[in-house]
Amino acid sequence: MKIIGLTGGIGTGKSTVSNILKEHHIEIIDADKIARDIVKPGELALLEITEAFGSDILLEDGNLNRGKLADMVFGDSAKLEKLESITMKRIVEIIENKVKELRLRTCGFAIIDAPLLFEAGLDKLCDFVWVVTADEKLRIERVCNRDKITSEQVVSRVKNQKSATELAAKADELIDNSGDIIKLNQRIEELIKFYED
Repeated sequence: MKIIGLTGGIGTGKSTVSNILKEHHIEIIDADKIARDIVKPGELALLEITEAFGSDILLEDGNLNRGKLADMVFGDSAKLEKLESITMKRIVEIIENKVKELRLRTCGFAIIDAPLLFEAGLDKLCDFVWVVTADEKLRIERVCNRDKITSEQVVSRVKNQKSATELAAKADELIDNSGDIIKLNQRIEELIKFYED
């Protein structure tokens, strides 16, 4: 079985691509879901994050206040690095174990959906990498609408990620999500046909 890494900067629509792949019954290892699971109340990662950033990053029910933590780390490379050091090791370990299981299958492909594919070293587990791209103005607009934040906050987050050029240089396939959903579906169907053979 082939393992394909799927990544893209904030607002490119990587989640939309991932959802379309799920509709085609492609197995997805979702790094964001794993990241959410490891910071649930009672999990070791949440305790470490609370120690590092203070108990005011918790909601009253003990869950992580993601918005508050995001505001705290984006724009501060030292804090972002600290957060990633706490979470990344566990996320990578879980994904490595899942990939080992999947490699036992003989046909088709599976996706590692990870915004920090290269930063986490997850690209080393992949046979190919697909990068989702989109026009920068459109990306900013999408994130502003989705997260109800200002364009300045979005730009700050974008600056903390690999640039579109850096990602494109490491891609085996580019998926441009600047157009409509019909074009996006067509592109994904082409890729599925090609990579399933």
